[in-house]
Amino acid sequence: MGMTREQFYQTPGGQILLQLRREIQEFIVVPNSWLPESFHNRRDGGRTLARLNAMCDIRDTPSPHQIEKAEKAKRIQAYREQLERGDSFTYDEDSRLLNEKIVTFCTRAVQAGMMELDPEDFE
Repeated sequence: MGMTREQFYQTPGGQILLQLRREIQEFIVVPNSWLPESFHNRRDGGRTLARLNAMCDIRDTPSPHQIEKAEKAKRIQAYREQLERGDSFTYDEDSRLLNEKIVTFCTRAVQAGMMELDPEDFE
């Protein structure tokens, strides 16, 4: 049975190949005339393949707000379907998100003077 790509990249030869790939991507410059306006680099006249890859990764990675918005839309759709069937619906709680919102609320309440921290609560 052959070696997978990931296993190969763990070998010394695979590491050398990965390093060569990184150096080639730093060496090749794509001129602005070949790129969409949003990818232009006015200072240097083009971008390296490595920088273009990094820019695409940033562009294609959803922000935390986009992720939360998509999750909220899924929950609303599920609630709507349950309600249309005549079922009582149950809330889908994301404990991590709920905890973040509680911590944010408490932090802002302390900042606004609505609450006070008692150091004994943290012992």
